[in-house]
Amino acid sequence: MATNSPVLLEKGSRFALAAMVGVFGANKFLHFLEMPAPPAEGGAFLGALAGTGFIFETVGAVFLASALFLILSRVVLALSMLAPIAVVILEYHLVYDLAGIGAGFVLTVLMLIVAWCHRAKLKSAFL
Repeated sequence: MATNSPVLLEKGSRFALAAMVGVFGANKFLHFLEMPAPPAEGGAFLGALAGTGFIFETVGAVFLASALFLILSRVVLALSMLAPIAVVILEYHLVYDLAGIGAGFVLTVLMLIVAWCHRAKLKSAFL
């Protein structure tokens, strides 16, 4: 059983990450999850992003595409698409809304686990 642990960790983390970004990506278009009101400064930042008229839809599309790529085992592509968004999500919560960092933290941890499981494929990106 111990020999299957890395496989279970990789698949479980990858599919959990796919489910997470798939749900949040779909929410950008269908608005089925109610988001809590952000703090004043964070609200101004999010309002500026929403004012562009395309950022949140683009993030939703990237999340949905990444979920599909994770399901299809195109892990390096999915992580490459998700990494910049995850960094911004963490930065936003660290600066403006520390209490709401939970989902961003889970996203990052899942991404790091999946990246670690696929480190051989990612090695060339850091050489």
